[in-house]
Amino acid sequence: MMFGSSGSEGDIWLDEHYTLHVKEGVTVQDIIPKEVAALSDQHWLDFRPMHPFIVDVIGILFALLSLINIIGNGTSIFLFIKDPDLRKPSNMLVVNLAISDIIMLLTNGLPLAYNVFQANYWIFGKTACTLYGLAGGITGLCSLWTLVFIGYDRNNVIVNGLKARPFTISKAALAILFCWGYPVLLLIWPTLEIWSSWRLEGLLMSCSFDYLTDTWQNMLFTMFIFVGCFVVPVCFVMYFYLFIVKAVWAHESEMKNQAKKMGVDNLRQNGDKAKESAEMKIAKVAITNVLIWYCTWTPYAMVVLIGQFGGKHLLTPLVSQFPSMLAKTCSCFNPIIYALSHPQFRAAMRKYLWCGSKTDANAPLAGNGVSTIVSKGD
Repeated sequence: MMFGSSGSEGDIWLDEHYTLHVKEGVTVQDIIPKEVAALSDQHWLDFRPMHPFIVDVIGILFALLSLINIIGNGTSIFLFIKDPDLRKPSNMLVVNLAISDIIMLLTNGLPLAYNVFQANYWIFGKTACTLYGLAGGITGLCSLWTLVFIGYDRNNVIVNGLKARPFTISKAALAILFCWGYPVLLLIWPTLEIWSSWRLEGLLMSCSFDYLTDTWQNMLFTMFIFVGCFVVPVCFVMYFYLFIVKAVWAHESEMKNQAKKMGVDNLRQNGDKAKESAEMKIAKVAITNVLIWYCTWTPYAMVVLIGQFGGKHLLTPLVSQFPSMLAKTCSCFNPIIYALSHPQFRAAMRKYLWCGSKTDANAPLAGNGVSTIVSKGD
């Protein structure tokens, strides 16, 4: 069984037990078309071919992720349009996140899944490679910055309490404009091939900016992208959620001290002392937000740095491809964390989709899930 359009019969095949056999000395470059090889760094071409089943598994995975993404994010968008109570400035950010995440999988997930079942390498050509990388970069970075503004909004409401100035429609619109405009300003350079370029990576099924060419111009662009697309957003996110957690813990401690002074076990009424406080739930969600965001994007950031600054020998096709795919899975977690776990969205689900619990349907529509820290919604 041959994989590709070059090489002699018997260079690479699967036996009856589906074990891959590769003739000594045969590399990826020997079994792919020249036009595909031209889109890749030589580093990836020098490896032995991977088992085709690995590529098939990745294709199936992304087909499933795309389905989950469309259902989850599509539900968030539908509820926002359907329920007037959800049409608030802060929820515009949640919907923008859903839109960005859907576009990411539509432009990066579904084409990749289709590509995998057509061939074991990129089949769409150079222009499509550029558009693939640009779309993934814009939507990925748009989602990251939307998370930053969501963090800012929740930090503002929870930490500042009654002194907070919630998002207005105009402020939310400006934030959304920034989320889409900022990545365009950063990624237009490799798109026009003025500074770096988009190239195939790893298993030659997806495209990213060139992080392997060891010229000083390319190294400078890699650092530019690393700082602008990872370091700056992660610092903002961690800053906002750190103060959210501090405010929640301080409030919880204050309530315990007040209860002790009054000689009672708990200030909460109606038997709520056995239940976890709303504030602690918010703190846990905040920590989960940061950890998932950090865990899905850090591996790919490390791959980029290793590949650019002298450690490319450590990067095999699979080692580099896995973090790239992991970063895209964040688009499936976001609707669960930021929308479907939100009391307002759950109440809307109960109302319009006949799911969820009765408790959710009767829950007060407090902004961002805040109940006792502040007395007004967003």
